[in-house]
Amino acid sequence: TLTSLPDSPRADNATESIALQQRLDVLAANQSSQRLAQSLGMTRTNRFVDVLDLGYQRNSVSGQAMQKGYDISVRVPLFTGGTRQTKAQFLYQQSLDQAADTAIRARAEVRASYTSYRLAYDTAKHYQQHVLPVRAQIAEEVMLRYNGMLLSVLDVIANARDQAQSQRASIEAKRNFWLADSILEAAMNGSSSSYLTTTPE
Repeated sequence: TLTSLPDSPRADNATESIALQQRLDVLAANQSSQRLAQSLGMTRTNRFVDVLDLGYQRNSVSGQAMQKGYDISVRVPLFTGGTRQTKAQFLYQQSLDQAADTAIRARAEVRASYTSYRLAYDTAKHYQQHVLPVRAQIAEEVMLRYNGMLLSVLDVIANARDQAQSQRASIEAKRNFWLADSILEAAMNGSSSSYLTTTPE
């Protein structure tokens, strides 16, 4: 027996924010930049390089409902001074670029995983809330008509077959959702680069 579906799916922006805060590759890239700066004799300032912007935003347009959302960001401390060597500055800038690239790739991986996750959730929820209840109602009507001698045994068997197929499809949809959930969790932790691309028929 598969675990029941959650009442609501994960929030899209929350998954990206959590991933950029806890993925080991993102953290390692940021720390690598800091260690490189220190090894090159640079001194730390109060400035930060905003790889991405993190902050709560509210967008409102006259005559329309207010839109709310999140911008995701990774802030890397900017080191300057302590050395005038052009090569050292180049190496440090290169490490910043690598940190930015890592963050962007992480965000893209999580976003792709979330797309598959949300599709799997919506599909499984559709079977649970619409397909199976309708199939159950049809089965009840078929039995009533069979008892009234309006349908044959073959009609009852055909309906039972269709209902069984719907049950199997619902189980596959739920299975695909939990697989997608696991893959999304792995992407948020940085332990997987693959994501679910199949959906039940």
